[in-house]
Amino acid sequence: MAVEPLMYVSESKSRASKASWRDPVVRERRVRTMKAALARPDVRQRIGEAVRDRWQGEPELRKQQSEKMKALMRDPQVKKRMSEARVAALARPGERERRREAIKAANLRPDVRKRRSEAQKAAWQDPVKRARRIKSMKRSAARRRGLA
Repeated sequence: MAVEPLMYVSESKSRASKASWRDPVVRERRVRTMKAALARPDVRQRIGEAVRDRWQGEPELRKQQSEKMKALMRDPQVKKRMSEARVAALARPGERERRREAIKAANLRPDVRKRRSEAQKAAWQDPVKRARRIKSMKRSAARRRGLA
C-alpha cells in the first residue's frame, strides 16, 4: 500500500501564498522582514537546526527533493538562472571565505569525510566518470606543461 506524502500546506493556501508574492508591496515587506530576521545569528542557527533535523528525519523527503532538483536542472533556463545566482552570490564580499570556512569545518567531521570518500570511490568505479576524470586530468597536466 502506497503512503501519500505529508502535505504541510494545503494546495489552496500554497496558491494563495504564491499569488501574494506577486504583489510588490507584500513582496517588499516580506523580504525586508526576512532580511532583518536572518541578520540575527540566533535566528539563522535555529533555522539551520530545524532544516537539518527535518532532512535527517525524513529520507523519503530527501529523495523526493533530489529528484525534483534533477528534473529542474534539465531545463536550460533554470540552469542558467541558478548559475547566475551562484555567480552573484560569490561576488558578495566575504562570501567565498565564508564558504571556504564552512567546507573546512565540514571536512573535519568524520561522517562527512566517510560519505565523501565513499562517493569518490563509487565515482571512480563508474567507467564513464572515470574516463571523463582521466581526460580532464590529462588536459590539466598538459596545460601546466604548456602543451595545450
